[in-house]
Amino acid sequence: MPLAEQDRSRWDTGLIAEEVTILQAALARDRLGE
Repeated sequence: MPLAEQDRSRWDTGLIAEEVTILQAALARDRLGE
């Protein structure tokens, strides 16, 4: 679904923050994967 059509009030901001933390840790190790 395109971003413009999404209802951002329904986004799980806690889950988004958790994923950002995980991605930052992976980028710091320079190892991306599943």
